[in-house]
Amino acid sequence: MGADSEELLEYEARTMSSTWAVSLDQVRRQDGDAAELLSFLAYLNNRDIWYNLIQAGAHDDVPWMRRVTESMIHFQRTMSKLRDYNLVDVVAGSYQIHPCLHDWLVESLNTAPEPILFIAALTCIAHSIDDESSPQFWKTSRRLLEHAEQLKSPRFYSLWQHSTSKESTLSSIHRIAGLQQQWDQHERAEEMYLRELIGKEKLLGLDHSSILETVNDLGTLYRRRDKIKEAEQMYLRALTGREKVLGLDHTSTLDTVNHLGNLYRRQEKVEEAERMYLRALTGREKELGLDHISALDTVNNLGLLYTDQDKVEAAEQMYLRALTGREKVLGPDHYITLTTVNYLGNLYANQGKEEVAEQIYLRVLVGREKVLGFDHTSTRCTVNDLGNLYANQGKMEAAEKMYTRALVGYERVLGPDHTSTLSTVNNLGNLYADQGKPKEAEQMYMRSLAGKEKVPGLNHTSTLTTVNNLANLYADQGKVEATEDIYKREPLETRAGSGSSGDHERIWSNTLRGAPDGKSPRRTTKRETVVHHNKPTTRDDPVRTSESGHNRWK
Repeated sequence: MGADSEELLEYEARTMSSTWAVSLDQVRRQDGDAAELLSFLAYLNNRDIWYNLIQAGAHDDVPWMRRVTESMIHFQRTMSKLRDYNLVDVVAGSYQIHPCLHDWLVESLNTAPEPILFIAALTCIAHSIDDESSPQFWKTSRRLLEHAEQLKSPRFYSLWQHSTSKESTLSSIHRIAGLQQQWDQHERAEEMYLRELIGKEKLLGLDHSSILETVNDLGTLYRRRDKIKEAEQMYLRALTGREKVLGLDHTSTLDTVNHLGNLYRRQEKVEEAERMYLRALTGREKELGLDHISALDTVNNLGLLYTDQDKVEAAEQMYLRALTGREKVLGPDHYITLTTVNYLGNLYANQGKEEVAEQIYLRVLVGREKVLGFDHTSTRCTVNDLGNLYANQGKMEAAEKMYTRALVGYERVLGPDHTSTLSTVNNLGNLYADQGKPKEAEQMYMRSLAGKEKVPGLNHTSTLTTVNNLANLYADQGKVEATEDIYKREPLETRAGSGSSGDHERIWSNTLRGAPDGKSPRRTTKRETVVHHNKPTTRDDPVRTSESGHNRWK
């Protein structure tokens, strides 16, 4: 770009800035509250601003905000004044500011950002988050995400230290962290939780019930990110503290007990998981009632545990109880209800009831796409399950389309080495093997196995599933030596190390039945499912050893 062009752009920018400054000065003379509101909007995203959002942050420390949000009529009148000067516009029922004007507000008008307005913006977002059982929860929370993102602007970096000096502000941070976790923004959520935790420990002490709630939620976040050791540390700290401060049967204590059940189930500690679930269920039924949403959550988790153990009748009984209760309390299309519906689809698919399973998966997919969006991990979970179903039906093109869609989403949101991602990689390996593409199949299996040996670990069923599938691939090709190597191989990351481990040999040899002579009947490959527990998540896996939408880990 030439010097003349740069000068022209600078001139136009100065002209626009001057115009906005003159307009704002006129507004301030006519309606000071309107000018204050426009200044405040620099702390939020420029799009999708509505009355209830601003009203949620109104408090006595910001008098003009109280006046502006006294009623919807007052708010609309104030916004009309800004519209008269082309400073805001109305789009799809909410207000927005032109991006250039918003940048000017952030960089020029608020040269020294005000802590009180920053905290007001935090409060606006946090207090606008609906309860999860609300039909509007996902719609509203999606709208709030971009406003939460605006608070990460480098212009406001210094203001975060002011946000950790009051318990009420730390509670707002906690709510926003939960919002980000629900939408798979795990790194942002972790940063917010840790900021909150440090602040509360200074203000309240290590064992305050509010701190233990944050510790519990950090455990769930770490579990979702496959940080199992950190998750267990957080859960055990939360449980010990809650038992001491609140009592053994308090609902918050039982919440942590239920989460520990999810963690143990993911680690395939079946007895420990069942003990945790039964303790949580007994306490929740006693304290809250048989049909309370928390009791039904544990009933659903027991269904997953029984599915893991191939206790089909017991699993179906749990799922149907959870589904009946959730449809009654939340409605048939609520995202939590759809979670149980998806698990039933997995159960029926594993029983060979493919037509019923397909109808269920399609119902869940339509519902999740509508409520959560096309890219949410729960939506991808159902997409993966449909891929398994189509593969089992021999619909290879449809299966590959589903697996690819699921994989792209998992890689982007969860990362290339997350267990959900690796489950779908395993399933693509099965698909390529079925299509007679051994080279592509081997690549998928090796990638999946390398990741699984790290998390969930060498002995986990899912890891052994991929070992089994890779051995089948070699056996089908008549590669007897390669098949034998699978029996006694070391983990990929230590293959170049000192010698083989007898323990490893026993682990691998138990994954295949019969001798690796290349002449045995072809053993069944297995697909994997990816299971999401409604609140924070977990996972599971079924039979063809593909990994489907209900996997033992998430």
